Amino acid sequence: MLSIELMVLISLQFFMGGFDSLYHHEFMEKLAWKKSQAYELKLHGSRNIFYAIIFLCFGVITPSGTWAYALITVLAIELLITLIDFVEEDKSRKLPASERILHTLLTLNFGAILVVLIPKLWLLGSTSTALNIGWYGWWSILCITASLTAILMGIRDLHAATRLGKLLQRPELVLITAETKKRILITGATGFIGKALVNALQKADHDVIALSRSMDNIKHFNAPITLITDLEQINLDTKIDVIINLAGATTAALWTPKYKDKMLDSRLVTTRNIVALIKRLTHKPETLISGSAIGIYGVNPADTSEEDQPATLDGSFSQTLCQLWEAEAAAATEFGVRVVLLRMGMVIDPDGGSLAEMLVPTELGGGAVFGNGKQHMSWITREDLVRFIGHIMSDANIEGPVNAVSPEPVTNREFVTTLATTLCRPTLLRIPGFIFTHVIGEFGTEILLADQDVLPIKATMYGFEFNHPRLEPALKEMLTGSDSLEVTHNASEQIKGVTE
Repeated sequence: MLSIELMVLISLQFFMGGFDSLYHHEFMEKLAWKKSQAYELKLHGSRNIFYAIIFLCFGVITPSGTWAYALITVLAIELLITLIDFVEEDKSRKLPASERILHTLLTLNFGAILVVLIPKLWLLGSTSTALNIGWYGWWSILCITASLTAILMGIRDLHAATRLGKLLQRPELVLITAETKKRILITGATGFIGKALVNALQKADHDVIALSRSMDNIKHFNAPITLITDLEQINLDTKIDVIINLAGATTAALWTPKYKDKMLDSRLVTTRNIVALIKRLTHKPETLISGSAIGIYGVNPADTSEEDQPATLDGSFSQTLCQLWEAEAAAATEFGVRVVLLRMGMVIDPDGGSLAEMLVPTELGGGAVFGNGKQHMSWITREDLVRFIGHIMSDANIEGPVNAVSPEPVTNREFVTTLATTLCRPTLLRIPGFIFTHVIGEFGTEILLADQDVLPIKATMYGFEFNHPRLEPALKEMLTGSDSLEVTHNASEQIKGVTE
């Protein structure tokens, strides 16, 4: 049954398929953690099981008689699943160009395999029914490896689909409630936080205006919504009650001089334009909630950071960025607007941000401690952040800087090990500190190795109750679907105990 051309085609299929699964499905798209892709994962898992049978037959077993016809049936089923998968992918997600190209090559290569293989199997079908075991040295080893890999990937995809099914069955919480309907302008509406916030505000029946760079982004939102591409499109007599400013280029990149300028401009120019809009509007908004970050306290502050204590100046770029950003937003107070400076810690959710980047390597056994792991990480779930923004909107007494972090910061080692334990994985790796300081640069030093122990004093002072004050229950709920919702009614008492 085997020939040189068939061996080459099968090898290409194995390596291209393996690359597609690891690079596109796992690391780029993170399909195992996208709720929208549960059905696609079922298709991938089922197809991989059939692939395992096919590879095993190529390398160790030569079927004849009825078994040869059975293998033709398996090939036909695999082809049918692939066609269904193509349709599902086009319906449920936008494939990157590299994945589309690779899928085309895989399809052409599989077609070539069928052209060479089917006539051979058809001839074998006319012989006596048997499964003939053979050993072909390195070729058999390669095919057995491919078969075992396909089985493992199939089990992984089917398990992930089952897990996502549990997450989908959880009732969606009401994150924001409204006593009165408000018109709310949001910048950064298509971002990791912005999309969740827009969704929560719409469900609370607020009227949302979203600023986006492209009208194509309307597909990210549910109707009704007003989408604008420039603040100049807002009429001067438009009544806006609240402005929420979340615009800003991601900090998760190499901080080259050019990219640092981009981070600055994306925040400062947008905030400056918002203040200019407020000045022009006939009806001034009640509130401006403007994004910031706990980087304003410095990279390694000596003590626990609270809103009203002065920050220790360390000359870091992250601190300078936050200071300039907050100064632009604070200018809106001149027009009688309540300004809240939302100093966010690490926002966690499997749909994006830092946690999403950590899930795949951790699940594959590559969870790693950063440096010595002793640096504090102040975090908040995206769900609690959205709820907190709603709380700020409804409480006119909250103003100035506000820490958007959970009441219980953890060290990097605690975060990594808790995440690994939640996924039933070990934590065996440690990335030396010099990798962050000398290879990654400022982003590694000021973000990944930053030691920031920050507490939400104002949040608890003004009665905000965290659904997820502790990391372990939060991760279990988000990643396994277990019912571990916590509401901290005495968070202020917890913080008091920590600070005394």
